[in-house]
Amino acid sequence: MNFTKRKVVEHNALIQSVAKMQKTALKMFELAVSCIDTENLPENNTVFLSKTELFKFFEVASNSKHTQFKEAIEIMQKQAYFKIKSNKKLGIEYESIVPIPYVKWNDYNDEVTIQFSEHIMPYLINLKSEFTQYKISELQKLNS
Repeated sequence: MNFTKRKVVEHNALIQSVAKMQKTALKMFELAVSCIDTENLPENNTVFLSKTELFKFFEVASNSKHTQFKEAIEIMQKQAYFKIKSNKKLGIEYESIVPIPYVKWNDYNDEVTIQFSEHIMPYLINLKSEFTQYKISELQKLNS
């Protein structure tokens, strides 16, 4: 997969929110977001990645890459969330969203199923004019 051509597009409210997650979880989330085609929305908020693609993106080649992947998924699902603050007519509204509640993979093929939370999807697909777009390859080298 050519990461230089894939883009991440997110609503500015999500970009400006506080992402409570480690860098590996954030990168995994952003890689999954880059699979969303806003012109052809994913059925059941679900996208598919390959393990090969994930390992290449994270530049992991060790024998323990499957264990590292499993641990990163577990951490992402147990600790990662977005804190979103927005101004409304009656005052400030706060949201806390776990972005990816469901991930499925196995030992016998390359596919990884990732389902986004219904609460995060509006920030990924209802973009109108308030959005930020960047290439996923820019995030690949993120260190903090």
